[in-house]
Amino acid sequence: MVEKIENKRLFHVTRELPYSIHPTLSVGDTISAFDEYNPFFAFYERPRTYGVHLEDGTTRQVPAMHWIDCVAKGLVQSPNALTAAQETAKHFQMLSRELLMEIIRLEEASDAPSRQTCLWLADSVEKAQYWHNRLGGTGRILEVEATGNMHTVDASLLFADADALSDIIRRARLYWRGQASASPEMEILFFRHGYRCRRRHAVMWFTAHMTASWTFVLRSTLRDFCQVQRCDHGRQGPCL
Repeated sequence: MVEKIENKRLFHVTRELPYSIHPTLSVGDTISAFDEYNPFFAFYERPRTYGVHLEDGTTRQVPAMHWIDCVAKGLVQSPNALTAAQETAKHFQMLSRELLMEIIRLEEASDAPSRQTCLWLADSVEKAQYWHNRLGGTGRILEVEATGNMHTVDASLLFADADALSDIIRRARLYWRGQASASPEMEILFFRHGYRCRRRHAVMWFTAHMTASWTFVLRSTLRDFCQVQRCDHGRQGPCL
């Protein structure tokens, strides 16, 4: 169920993402973001290619599926072919997942924040720590005060393999209805209204002041973390 919130204190994990056009949040920054896709979904605006070394010494970037087809036919030799195939499979797996999730969102909860444009939040620092460990990489946990629309959902319902289409759709409907599985991984999708960050008790918090975009003005961070683990989906693509 979509909840309208005002000045609600929540937590956000900001991470260094090599594919993001937006810098990580740093003290003193003012950033306008998410006018269109968030950094997670904007990843799919970039074509996936692999290099092929030509006889003249140059390298040509080849679309991933064509590259894999050339490897299968023996036209391209690469010791990393299996890794590239796995990366490409995960790329299209996650893209198809997000496209399907958006279709089901419009059917089940059209007023809920879209996964393509939302900001992910947690309702406690412990849950934010869980997601930081789950996603891996270098990042920080920020405490925020947000005004807008939020929807609490269970990320464990997202499909992560070649499941039956009927089961994928069933799980997607449960996700957007806000239902939880036996072993939930709860996440908050947030959208609408920007927020401004200023110092309070040496932590980070936001106050809404958005018109058409979300604006961040960073004053302080709650906690810094080192790299914890490798991203579940590898370093070439976005994570949950």
